[in-house]
Amino acid sequence: MRAIPAVAALFLVSAEDSQCPPGFSGYVSTSDCKAFFQCHDGNVVSPTTTCMGGTIFNEFLNVCDFESNFVCGSTRAPTKPPTPRPTNKPTPPLVPTTDAPSLPPQTRAPNANTGIEDALQYASYDMDSKLFVYEAGWSDWLPSTQYRFDGFIRALRVMYLEGVGD
Repeated sequence: MRAIPAVAALFLVSAEDSQCPPGFSGYVSTSDCKAFFQCHDGNVVSPTTTCMGGTIFNEFLNVCDFESNFVCGSTRAPTKPPTPRPTNKPTPPLVPTTDAPSLPPQTRAPNANTGIEDALQYASYDMDSKLFVYEAGWSDWLPSTQYRFDGFIRALRVMYLEGVGD
């Protein structure tokens, strides 16, 4: 949660418990932390100002802060309660309920996709000059030096032979 700056979240109240520590200059909160006042050299120099609802004065940050972010009377954030121990025993690891495959995966013949490669080879010039391009300048499209037809075909072969493209 975000802190609310003190100057933006205040209105004036009476100065009942406004006391400054001797020689202190800065902001001090009231005993309930719902208001604050300013001290200079141990003297109160401002009226007591109340933080808006739901906030208390955080002397560490000098802002009206949400109560969940600050412990009144200290300069530290509230400690979180320890995480309770689990009441149930952890579940045992799952064991597969089906048998492992009995047949090894089928391999493909390396030349089985030659028809597709031949059709793509026929279009290799167009792919290099019109598909694998990058924009240089405002409207100049140049053939890519990174992405080329030969790399594209090698990647397709790997996907086909290893089954990645299934």
